[in-house]
Amino acid sequence: MDLTVREIWAMSILHDHYIRFVDRYLGARENMANPLAYLRSTPEMIDVHIGELNAAINRFRRLKNTGVTEYPDLLVNTEYLIDNLDTEDLPPWQEVANELISSTPESPSANVHLVFEELRTSFEFIDIEDSSMKLLGTLFMALYRTYVLVTRPSLRAKRVQIASSLEEMLALLAIDGCHTQLFEAVKHWILDFENEGFSRELAHKVADLQRN
Repeated sequence: MDLTVREIWAMSILHDHYIRFVDRYLGARENMANPLAYLRSTPEMIDVHIGELNAAINRFRRLKNTGVTEYPDLLVNTEYLIDNLDTEDLPPWQEVANELISSTPESPSANVHLVFEELRTSFEFIDIEDSSMKLLGTLFMALYRTYVLVTRPSLRAKRVQIASSLEEMLALLAIDGCHTQLFEAVKHWILDFENEGFSRELAHKVADLQRN
């Protein structure tokens, strides 16, 4: 489907603001130089991540509506999140995009500032991930996760795992044959299930994907 002029304009603004926010809040980190350079040269990667994240969100919503009984003991984070969402649902990426488009690094909204400030101070992977592609993918996931918790503090109080739940959805998509860049960026955490809070069963399925 062809994009309208307005949609193209909004996408261009989103690319520009996203990159500038990452630069302003995280650009001083030594490990961010190469990822930022790659992002500036290939801003369409943002669109790829958006599509993949939306696919994971939609998969989560379907499971929330139909139940996770077909995946016994597989999706521990998803089950806990569903139990604690009550009548709420995960917001679409567009909600985050709207905040980024209407805000600027020079004059950020309160929500956007809180999100990027938490990214700046709380995520060790930014300093240790060697792959620019993986770092950009995990950063994108962390941005969405943090936005949800900033704008819905009751979920933070319940200690739900937004990112881990969506990583489980990315794993399900991969198991079904839909491999994504975001899954490649986060699957090492699923494989480290004992430290990262994923099920042994899911880790084994992800390991099988690597062997095949």
